[in-house]
Amino acid sequence: MVGSLAPKDSTRKPITPRHGSLLREVVELINPLTGFWDDQLVRDTFLEEDANLIPSLPLHGGMSNRAAWHFDAKGAFSVNAYKVFRHDQLRSSRRGGASSSNTDPAHDSLWKKIWETDCAKKSKHILWRLCYNRHPLRVNLKRRGVVLDTRCPICQRFDEDGAHHFLKCKLMENVWCQLGLTRERYILLAQPSARDVIEAVMKMKVELKLKCCFALWLCWADRNRVREGEQCRGPAWIVQGVLVRMAEKDRQKSAVVSVGLSRSHRWEKPAAGHVKVNCDAAFEPGTGIGGWGCVLRDQDGAVVMACRGRIEAFLNPLQGELIACIQGIQAAIEVGVGHVVVESDAVAVVQAVYSSAYDLSAVTDLVAELRSLLSMNFISWVVQQSPRSCNRVAHELASLGSMSDPAMAPVLVPIQAHIMYLIADDSAPSK
Repeated sequence: MVGSLAPKDSTRKPITPRHGSLLREVVELINPLTGFWDDQLVRDTFLEEDANLIPSLPLHGGMSNRAAWHFDAKGAFSVNAYKVFRHDQLRSSRRGGASSSNTDPAHDSLWKKIWETDCAKKSKHILWRLCYNRHPLRVNLKRRGVVLDTRCPICQRFDEDGAHHFLKCKLMENVWCQLGLTRERYILLAQPSARDVIEAVMKMKVELKLKCCFALWLCWADRNRVREGEQCRGPAWIVQGVLVRMAEKDRQKSAVVSVGLSRSHRWEKPAAGHVKVNCDAAFEPGTGIGGWGCVLRDQDGAVVMACRGRIEAFLNPLQGELIACIQGIQAAIEVGVGHVVVESDAVAVVQAVYSSAYDLSAVTDLVAELRSLLSMNFISWVVQQSPRSCNRVAHELASLGSMSDPAMAPVLVPIQAHIMYLIADDSAPSK
């Protein structure tokens, strides 16, 4: 529409008042014989500032009319603006006028499903743009007249369109597999259009739908980093990002449950052939002295090793959590573990391992040591966040460590009765 033609600022609106102009669509300002702007009509319709800007806008033939819902000066998408636009659309269609977008009930139904999804607004924006294939993917940019290499910036093998980037690229193939969504990926690949893909996502169960939404969002974020010249963070970073956000959703749901009810989260045994290492730190802010604790348990929930130790000078809580994880990993190396799952109740530990967020912080040396120990000593490894209720044993060991003699051996033998009770409670079947 003419009212949102000139992109001179965040509003994308010309300064010329509407008054009684009969023009409604941009195509009416284009000379049908030459295919270029009708300069005389533009200058007769708009004020000088707009009239000087409009002819500089590029034109691309063969494109149908469409309405654009642009963000405001703060970068937010106004729901009120969309409602006004849809109301005007529907009113125009009832009068028999032309409509620049789909006015069928399915359009509003899909938008309602996306808007009601329990995820970040940025994720909803990604879904909406994906629905109409509006992402600036390289194939889309070439279709709009941009001359560029259309190969995927991540795998450098095939043309980067929506199907390749979100579903077929090796990066995302690994992500879907590690998230346990291989079946869902094949379902989405079988859909005939981008809109059908989003419709299929919206029909999934809540947990699967959220995993898909987070995966699509983080995939797009990682792609944009590569486009800006940064290194691809890879499938592990995306998968962990999805799992961290899913855990956060679980915590939000459990927050509304009464304290007297049974725990909504329980410690889970690792898969066969794996050892789970739970780590935690505890310290007194007034003294700066604290302790670390870790417990190694096998697929049966049996204790392989329990350790604790004292930390004489705490820099910050993250430092203690990283020290606890390093001690736990070193204990796993000592007993010859091949496949390890490291759990901490600190989200920052997971972010430090899988992202560059703390690479230039005061704990950068600890982060580097943690990554090195993991990559050089295990066949497979994963670091994940767990709720505090799943990390009670490590927390008690850390409390013991803060009161222990620095000269004592870190391995705890025998294990105190109250800690054995917590271990047994973790392994007990859910009631």
